[in-house]
Amino acid sequence: MNKKSKENHNCEIAIVGVGCYYPGAHSPLELWENILSRKQQFREMPDVRLPNKEYYDADPTTPDKTYQNKAAVIDGYEFNWLDRRIPKKTFESTDIVHWLALDTALQALENSGYKKENLPQEKMGVVLGNTLTGEFTRSNQMLLRWPYVRKTLRASLKAKGLSHLAAELEGTMEKMYKSVFAPVTEDTLAGGMSSTRAGRVCNYLDIHGGGYIV
Repeated sequence: MNKKSKENHNCEIAIVGVGCYYPGAHSPLELWENILSRKQQFREMPDVRLPNKEYYDADPTTPDKTYQNKAAVIDGYEFNWLDRRIPKKTFESTDIVHWLALDTALQALENSGYKKENLPQEKMGVVLGNTLTGEFTRSNQMLLRWPYVRKTLRASLKAKGLSHLAAELEGTMEKMYKSVFAPVTEDTLAGGMSSTRAGRVCNYLDIHGGGYIV
């Protein structure tokens, strides 16, 4: 490779701001303190994430169970949709990882010394590393399985000679089953797509250099 080609492929990168949100560390300073003190964040899985009494079995050969009962998880995170001027309906219909990405980006922006008002909006872009979707999105897919759950309920009642209870039980069960899910709105599709996370940051900061998911 000649000198000119090397110069063309040379890319200097400057890190001017950092932000993070890890289990037990909601800022770079807290993360560094945990590293220095060798603080472990793995603990018994909280029931709100995955109830061990329902899903855990120490025997790894047990079907439909997990033999891992510990994890390092982020908990206590709350997105202030009101201060961020995000419509409540949009917030509720969107996977929480979209808002976590936005908050972390804003933390890095603040750390850099930039403000929303003085960003080079035409030259600035967003690139986010991403694995699959968020856990809210994966959980919400269960809402689409209600027809199968209803079909199973009907078959079970029929097998036990209780088909006459089907209408009453279906109504009660459907109400309880769907009560934990946010209403489906025009924001639901975008709120469940991993590709729109970078767009959340671009839209909030009004930057025009493009938003990309890796």
